[in-house]
Amino acid sequence: MKMMRILSVMLFLILLSGGSQAAELTATKYTLDNGLTVLITEVPTSPVIAVYGLIKTGSAREGKFLGCGVSHFVEHMLFKGTDKRGVGEIPAQVQAAGGSINASTGTDYTMFTINVPKDQFDLGLDILSDMLMHPKFDPVELEKERLVILKEMELYEDEPDHRLNKLVSQNVYLKHPYRHPIIGYPDLFRNVSRDDLVEYFKSRYSPNNTIISIAGNVKKDEIFPKIKKIFESFSRKPDLSMAVPQEPTQISKRFYEEAYPTDVTRVSMSFSGTSMNDDDMVPLDVLAKILGQGASSRLYLDVYKKRQLVYSIGANDSTPVDRGSFEIEASLDYKNIPALADAVWQNIRQIQLQGVTAKELEKVKNSVLSEYVFDHQTASSLAYSQAIGEAFLADPNYDAYYIQSIKRVTLDDIKRVARKYLQEDKLTVVILKPQEIQAESKKEKSMVNAKNGEIVKFELKNGVRVLLRQDNAFPVVSVRLVLNGGLRQETADNNGIFSLLASTWTRGTKKMKPDQMAELLESSGIGLGGFSGNNSFGLSMSCLKENFDQGMILFMDALRNPLFSDEEISNTKKNMLEGIRRRKDDIMTESGFTLKQKLYGSHPYGMDQSGTETSIPRLDRKALLALYKQYVYPSNMVFSVFGDIDVDTVRKKIETLFSAIPDRPGTIWPSVPVKEIAAPVDFVLNMDKKQALVSFGFIGVDFKNNDQYSLKVLMTILGSSFEGRLFQKVREKLGQAYHVGGYSSPGVDRGQLVIYSLTSPEKAAGVNKIMTDEILDIQKGNISDKEINDAKAYLKGTFQAGLETNDALNFIATLDELYGLGYDNYTKFSAEIDAVTKDKVKEAANKYLDLNKRVIITTIPVAQR
Repeated sequence: MKMMRILSVMLFLILLSGGSQAAELTATKYTLDNGLTVLITEVPTSPVIAVYGLIKTGSAREGKFLGCGVSHFVEHMLFKGTDKRGVGEIPAQVQAAGGSINASTGTDYTMFTINVPKDQFDLGLDILSDMLMHPKFDPVELEKERLVILKEMELYEDEPDHRLNKLVSQNVYLKHPYRHPIIGYPDLFRNVSRDDLVEYFKSRYSPNNTIISIAGNVKKDEIFPKIKKIFESFSRKPDLSMAVPQEPTQISKRFYEEAYPTDVTRVSMSFSGTSMNDDDMVPLDVLAKILGQGASSRLYLDVYKKRQLVYSIGANDSTPVDRGSFEIEASLDYKNIPALADAVWQNIRQIQLQGVTAKELEKVKNSVLSEYVFDHQTASSLAYSQAIGEAFLADPNYDAYYIQSIKRVTLDDIKRVARKYLQEDKLTVVILKPQEIQAESKKEKSMVNAKNGEIVKFELKNGVRVLLRQDNAFPVVSVRLVLNGGLRQETADNNGIFSLLASTWTRGTKKMKPDQMAELLESSGIGLGGFSGNNSFGLSMSCLKENFDQGMILFMDALRNPLFSDEEISNTKKNMLEGIRRRKDDIMTESGFTLKQKLYGSHPYGMDQSGTETSIPRLDRKALLALYKQYVYPSNMVFSVFGDIDVDTVRKKIETLFSAIPDRPGTIWPSVPVKEIAAPVDFVLNMDKKQALVSFGFIGVDFKNNDQYSLKVLMTILGSSFEGRLFQKVREKLGQAYHVGGYSSPGVDRGQLVIYSLTSPEKAAGVNKIMTDEILDIQKGNISDKEINDAKAYLKGTFQAGLETNDALNFIATLDELYGLGYDNYTKFSAEIDAVTKDKVKEAANKYLDLNKRVIITTIPVAQR
């Protein structure tokens, strides 16, 4: 074989001057004689390896198959067996090794992603190469998958946000293939034959059209020979012209309006934009951030906060391979559309005439830098970004170049691109409105000394428990404060109050107005916010190492001096009410909420964390201040700092900051015992959707019950994607469902066990029977060794991968400490899973999946009632 060309490039985590020393990650590029491009980035600190394959073809590059969804169809079929692996064996082998596998199809590329533990690289590589070179395209499996994808098409039509995006593409693009849905049109898709798939696969899946991207705990000198060997039989194909019809210049504004079964109006204002290769892409990205990204952006402050015209608003600059669009999207009441259009144009024209401030520009530059560092902490993110950069910009290091380009953007650049692109004759307005609103004319309405990685615990005299972990792999810091509280402590009268407190906690303090605080946070690249769940609530912060001291000043100000302004409370309550309406638009969330209601009865777990349309209006500043006083005190706190810190220095800082807070007796409401239902419950939920959803629910266990590990294995055997019994029986064998799943969710009180299957209305009864039969089969002890072993490997692998970042590890360790499990409880997970046996799974199935104490929610279209 001829000598290969090797090009090494650097992926720098670029920091602003005066910051920490940057960590360097080297991406090495190899080009094989057959044209295959290989990228390898060594990340010695990562516990996983990302093995990715990018094919430079997508829905816009399908040639004579345009609109058929053939790229997406091929992507699905590559999971359905090869010459040496049968149906289901590909995902089963990955999961059995403790890894995960997935794929996605876009307009310009198709990506296959395999993430495995660091000792399973050979398996990951073998499976990826097998999929890319030897798919079988079994005729029987092909027809099963066709049914699955048709159900997926119906599901998309049931999602209002997806429907809006589809309408935007169809109206922004009149000629370019970007106008066609990635998944294809049903009538064209139904006619795609096996020969069509094979022809398309052979023409596109070639080494000279493929990039293999590896990142993680590898050594390139050890793995490259393996990559070279395994792909040596991958035969080069003639290069294909990927030229597509280009979109003609838009010369007049366009308008489209459609009624849809939803309670919330959605509006898109899209301007003809540019491509990722255009010099104007970077200043347009900056303009989008200044206009509509973040709580200190212009549209947020003016349209959302000041004028209160919308429930949400944002701006985004979409830059694919060919010309993209600059989009402003909002959700609102239909009657506010004219006022929204006026307000948006006022903000645009102000920038076109006066430009933006130096402070705004600097804020965005710092924000982009912070996002870049946080986005490049995982092997998977590195594998993905370097593949995209190489595929379309011939530079796997493009992200680093992008950061430098951001730094070079000037005030004049922002004014120039605003004038050039945000023109009225380049605007397309799309409105998705509730059906009950009468159609109007289609005219725009003007529209401690510790080892690196070790967790150290100590307790202050006032009762605050503190966890510290030094990890200098990346220059980022994760901070958490967690407290007992959350949904479990609410009543029907104040339901949603913890969510309201969490959402308003960091929106201003007694020393700093909300807008000032948002401006300071975003200009520093500091993420600070509240959170609330079933069993706890608190504050979280993430920042670069260099901003930690400033971040802690803001954190402590929010903790000790929250403002809870009437304005912020009012705005947040409106958002919470809109969130309830959005929940009712979504078949999964609304069905899940109904299941909880029926399963838990009067217990707080049966309520929605966002509250109800009755409880939310009753919540006010007085109630928030009382709640804050009742729950926010030292002995109810666990505070943690994980990341690029010096433990001794941070310990002293924390002792100074927190010791001044006096403790006091606290009152934690006693929990309401979870009562199992006395008899089976069957409930039919009617929604204006085309799909049906069958959900089974059972009362599970609390955090301290060791049965939770047997239940995790049990629910994985039943509901795991690709390999679980429901997937095999309902989807694979019968083609009766698109999406199936199952999970065990323990809590401070007894949690829930759920299995579900998204299907078509006429098949709901059959799916119900299959789900029941599988539960009974496991209760009889019909469980194979392979099922047990594969489930264990999958659970251990995904659990470990889920702790890859300091922020993820921080959250689980801090919560475990709060709940009395101990901060190191996560270290026991693998051993507890390994201890699960077939007998324990059988025992758990009989004990907890009692069909006489279950709730079944069958969600079907309104017409089916």
